[in-house]
Amino acid sequence: MLFRSTQPLDNSLINWPKFQERYQNSIGDTNRFTINYAFGQLRSQNAEILVNMTASPNRFPIANDSDWANKWELWQHYYAQSFYLGSNFDVERFSMFNEPNNWTGLTVDNWLIRLNVASDAIKSAISDVNARYGKSLVAERSEEHTSELQSHLNLVCRLLLEK
Repeated sequence: MLFRSTQPLDNSLINWPKFQERYQNSIGDTNRFTINYAFGQLRSQNAEILVNMTASPNRFPIANDSDWANKWELWQHYYAQSFYLGSNFDVERFSMFNEPNNWTGLTVDNWLIRLNVASDAIKSAISDVNARYGKSLVAERSEEHTSELQSHLNLVCRLLLEK
């Protein structure tokens, strides 16, 4: 199932009221803040925002590359956040994980599947923001700094995902 870019705000595909409510109210366990207010203040100062979006393997499990149902759930998670943040705060810089090797049981193969899904969702969301709102944002993904994922093979895989 592909997300139809002609209907990015369709509530039957993504629960937009949930995302809007989440960003309008305080979130966080120890460092509570309101994303809409904080990001609005940053943008009023012309700050470029880099968003680190996490989707834990426990909440969004993906068994293998053929697990389309769970990949779709993960895709929606990254798409919705990227679309919301891009359309409201011109966010175009994203990071998927801060330290992927800190997630118990997350293999390099599973991480690469997640990276592929997240990259596609972010690019699609920013493209839809540009088409819908006449913006010219360019989706960028920040590189992680994790030694386990810095092997030559994994750097080549990352470069291939960028294309």
